[in-house]
Amino acid sequence: MGISFDCVQYTFIVMYYGLDSKMCAVFQWHVSLHLSPFELVLSFWCVSVFFRGRYLVALGRSWHPEEFTCMQCKALLDEGGFFEERGAVYCTKCHDNRYAPNCAKCKKMITGEIMHALKMTYHVQCFKCAACKNPIRNQAFYMEEGEPYCERDYEKMFGTKCHGCDFKIDAGDRFLEALGYSWHDTCFVCALCQINLEGKTFYSKKDKPLCKGHAFAPV
Repeated sequence: MGISFDCVQYTFIVMYYGLDSKMCAVFQWHVSLHLSPFELVLSFWCVSVFFRGRYLVALGRSWHPEEFTCMQCKALLDEGGFFEERGAVYCTKCHDNRYAPNCAKCKKMITGEIMHALKMTYHVQCFKCAACKNPIRNQAFYMEEGEPYCERDYEKMFGTKCHGCDFKIDAGDRFLEALGYSWHDTCFVCALCQINLEGKTFYSKKDKPLCKGHAFAPV
């Protein structure tokens, strides 16, 4: 004689409303009851939580506005900026007081715009050209005796110019020194016939190079 067992299934849904009417939770279970002395299965399906009324979304989560507060001063952060640091949120003032770096020039705390240069941090107004005193910001700059200079002032004060063409001799350019001046290799030519004098015997008159053929010619 054979014995058969039936399975009875039940689904329970319970809704919970918070006392402040700001949150609703829905719990749902599924029960499988096998009419057998050997098995009773209870499976938990899901819990869904819904916010009611005003809420905000930040850091990938939903918050009641009065619960999204600064970790330190507990000020509400539902309006205005905030910073996240190591899993905690801070208002701008508390974050600056706790984590803001000091300026390498004036040694004071940096709040607001910051300048990174030479592996250090500066106030934007503190990192400026030593000559024209303008903030360098994101422009190219050069260092001379420990002081930063903007490109224009550096070239004016320290750059090497070719005596022949009056243009700057850039890094990597071929140049030579003659008659107390620097010259591009292509600019060191006879003042009269323009023949290139690099590596050749030359003469000079009134600080101008001359080839052998024009050594005694009037300049």
